[in-house]
Amino acid sequence: MAILARERGVPCVTGLHGIVDAVESGAELRVDGTHGVVDAPAAPRSAPPLRRGMVALLRFGRFSSTFECEQAVLSPEALVRVATLVDAPTAVGLGGPLEIEFDNGCILTAETRLRDLATGLARLLEAGAPSAAALRDTYANDCRWSGWDGIPSDVASALFRFVRMNRITWIAALAKEEVALELRASLTERRDADEPVDERFLRALAAAGSSAAAGSSPADGSVPPHLRHRVDTLADLVWVTERKNSVLSRCAAIVGHLPIAGALGLEPDGLADDGTNAGRHRRVQDVRAALAAGGS
Repeated sequence: MAILARERGVPCVTGLHGIVDAVESGAELRVDGTHGVVDAPAAPRSAPPLRRGMVALLRFGRFSSTFECEQAVLSPEALVRVATLVDAPTAVGLGGPLEIEFDNGCILTAETRLRDLATGLARLLEAGAPSAAALRDTYANDCRWSGWDGIPSDVASALFRFVRMNRITWIAALAKEEVALELRASLTERRDADEPVDERFLRALAAAGSSAAAGSSPADGSVPPHLRHRVDTLADLVWVTERKNSVLSRCAAIVGHLPIAGALGLEPDGLADDGTNAGRHRRVQDVRAALAAGGS
């Protein structure tokens, strides 16, 4: 990354331990590449508190990039994202769709349901149905689709690939939380109490995959064989969620220029946001039904 930044003349500072946890998602930063300094705002952005027991879809901070869906106005592209998230439990056989609410421009869901779903997804991935490697392969295939090089002529194919990539990203982000926590707990049992397994250690394992599990680790020499599959799972989930920043954002920009309503079989103005919570709920339900009818 430092070499790329130098070649393109972009200020770059790397190796800031703990920066993910120290800075709020969406914060504006000042980067001084000459002196290696990153300045954050003096105070966090003010935002109304969320209702007790509710969380924004989705926002996690431990060992994951945040994947948020907070939007005061639901654009057609945002509606597709929300419908994807809401329907993800149904797609993997973990109950019905998520119940969502609108409050202060945020799309909320119950935190307990979200945590239960994360645990269920982790169990499914460790059981291999679906496997994290299969999710990674599907995501990689969609990333390589030639239609992303420009505005594709096959609007329906572009839309449903985008929906599938969103769903895989969401599943990976949520399950990665649980897999990382379980791996951290398993490894901590084998280490001294004053040497916690930190995020740098887990990221090193995820980056190296099974080669780290089979050989030596940064801290205690080796990872037990029964944890190798969990390390591989974590590596695949990290790959998917890290790719979303570069690939999914580009795909989202392309999808944003497509006639989404027409591809879903809805009226051209059928995805308009009327500004009311009831209207937004109806739009989400309409898009969910259209995506289901399209076989996504």
